[in-house]
Amino acid sequence: MKITKRKYITTITYDKICNGVKKSCIESFFDKKYVDIRVDEINNCEYDKEYKIDQNTLFLDFIDIYLKKVSLKKDTYKKYEFYVSLTRRYIMDYFEDIYIKDITQTFIENLSIQVNNQVSKYGNKEKVISKTLKNDIKFFFNKLFKYATDMNLYDINPMQYYKVQNSSNRYLIEWDIDTLNTIFELSKGTRLHMFLHCFFGTDLKMNEILALKWNDLYIGHKNIKKNNCYAVVNKKLKRKKISYINEHRENIIKQFDPKINDEGSTRLVIYKIENSKKIHIPINVAKMLIKWKKVEG
Repeated sequence: MKITKRKYITTITYDKICNGVKKSCIESFFDKKYVDIRVDEINNCEYDKEYKIDQNTLFLDFIDIYLKKVSLKKDTYKKYEFYVSLTRRYIMDYFEDIYIKDITQTFIENLSIQVNNQVSKYGNKEKVISKTLKNDIKFFFNKLFKYATDMNLYDINPMQYYKVQNSSNRYLIEWDIDTLNTIFELSKGTRLHMFLHCFFGTDLKMNEILALKWNDLYIGHKNIKKNNCYAVVNKKLKRKKISYINEHRENIIKQFDPKINDEGSTRLVIYKIENSKKIHIPINVAKMLIKWKKVEG
């Protein structure tokens, strides 16, 4: 058996006897937590073991199972790798903490809005992703939910509620240098000013910036001198279901009270994330943060 670790996936290569014929098998895994499980299965000759999928399965786990049980066998390897990359770049964010039972008509309608308004995470961050990429995401959703419906996880394919936005009815704002300069000038001395610099000047996401504390920032003079300024991201600001909050109290750092009575099934919280990461901060942004901290006291 041979295990090959790549940037996004881990591949297991092993020999298997099929009808008396020795056959070389290759399996790739997007989620590394399944690698050890699969290695144990292979060593115990449990080649055809099926993972349990029901209404209480996380949808991200369902995607992972689909990729290695269906896509890897039916799609070309290039297409399989594309779906893995697509999942990592965009799709994981849509289904974080979502179970199969949580996929409703409203969820799918909101999902289609999210995709239609999805901003690129690479390069020009204020630019909406291309129509081609939107179609790729929708096409992969169709595959996932058809498979889920075929497994009787849904009575009706949820994708029938997916709405494609007509681009001709959309008004797009042109974000040029003059516009951005105007925004920065108007927001001087405010949190918005620093937020915009952090958002456009670093790879930090919106919900990561809003959860940052000063002790998460390493922007001292030594860091600036070595051009080694960075932020440690170990928490996020996001709306979470009350059921999730109650089950993961140890991960909730701060909960914001609802504005209207006690209605709604979600709350805005700052919560810990499992895998922290370092995000580089350019020197000019670091210097502005230092100056702002002195002013704020």
